[in-house]
Amino acid sequence: MKRSREKKPFRKSLFFGLLSAAFLLCFIFVWCELILPMQLHSTILGALFVIFFLAFGLQILHLTRIHKQKQSSARVFVTFFFAGLFIHLLCAALTKDILVWVFGLFEYESIICYAFACIAMGFNLLGVRAAYRGPQIKNVPIPMAHQHAKLSGFKIVQISDLHIGPLVRKKYVQAVVNKILPLKPDLIVLTGDIGDSDPRIFGKDLSPLKQLSTLCEVFYVTGNHEYYWNASKWVTEIETLGITALINQGLLIAQGKIWLGGVTDPDAGYFIPEHEPDITKAIDLQKSKDAYKIILAHQPKSCFDAEKAGFDLMLSGHTHGGQFFPFNLLVRFFNPYSKGLNQHGKMKVYVNQGTGFWGPALRLGVPAEITLIKLSETR
Repeated sequence: MKRSREKKPFRKSLFFGLLSAAFLLCFIFVWCELILPMQLHSTILGALFVIFFLAFGLQILHLTRIHKQKQSSARVFVTFFFAGLFIHLLCAALTKDILVWVFGLFEYESIICYAFACIAMGFNLLGVRAAYRGPQIKNVPIPMAHQHAKLSGFKIVQISDLHIGPLVRKKYVQAVVNKILPLKPDLIVLTGDIGDSDPRIFGKDLSPLKQLSTLCEVFYVTGNHEYYWNASKWVTEIETLGITALINQGLLIAQGKIWLGGVTDPDAGYFIPEHEPDITKAIDLQKSKDAYKIILAHQPKSCFDAEKAGFDLMLSGHTHGGQFFPFNLLVRFFNPYSKGLNQHGKMKVYVNQGTGFWGPALRLGVPAEITLIKLSETR
């Protein structure tokens, strides 16, 4: 046991060290490949260097103090704004190098750098605006076999990955709830990463979700980010709102026509051994044999076990659909499914793109969503 306690700080220090080194390399590359070729006046160049230095310092400060004090929303916003900006500047620098070195546009290098830096800033500002605009309603019809025809027209609202914390507060959550109330769903599900900071500080920002339990039954499964803070406390906070947490559990709902199961995040057992995911505990084959079987699982990678267990539909989140460029192109390589409705063997998998956002307050080409699922009979 002592050895495992010693490993956690080491792993955390190693992770933060590698991440800091990655930030530093990113800043150096952007500085050398995008800023210096602009041939700016020394005064402007000096001012930009100070901004670069402060931006890097903010990233390191955030990493080292993330669990040690109440986080200022303004400081976190500025920190992540620069993190997002430098990701876009890095893409700009790489694209510039391709144009200059592959296509031989050396004489236009300075102009290209100016143009791409402006485009990167523009993308960042548009992404911030889109993030705080909030989620859109996404209508998703899901066909079922004829034997479940009585469920035709049944409406499920799915929200996922709110990431309540310094940047997603009560006002944002209330806006989400206000969009759900007119939908009049028959079932509401929360598929993880609802909380993403200290629940003792930000747990109160959950309060608007209590209104959802006045509409219908509401169920929740944990995501990986709740475990980074205090998953047990987040679960308790959520359950006080009249929301049922499914920790490797299942039950019959909708007058016995639906079996709803919930499995914990694949990483849960590392933090709370009792939360080790076990999908077999989330289904009773005898009780559910005539029901339409739905499983809530935060990460799409749970689809392999879920399909083997006999579920008809899996609802997930986690990926955010990549959230913004270039991650919207990369996320598909790290998950079996990254967004939308997918067919996995005999089971359908729906991946919500996230109702909030994580890290930088950015949504670029991948809007946040509240999913309105309508079950329909196959014709």
